Amino acid sequence: MRQAVTTLTVPTRGAGLVEVTAQVRRWVAEQGMETGLLTVFCRHTSASLTIQIITPYLHFHE
Repeated sequence: MRQAVTTLTVPTRGAGLVEVTAQVRRWVAEQGMETGLLTVFCRHTSASLTIQIITPYLHFHE
């Protein structure tokens, strides 16, 4: 199984929610993978990750 790893740096303006979907989708599309597992890790002690699935199937091909 092929693996890909990257670090996305997301600028913030202090406390609050920050949408990162576009950056993650762009990176996933660039990998050229059709199926797989995506793990998103927040690397800061005061950060948290909220995942909201809007559709039953995620489609990254546009």
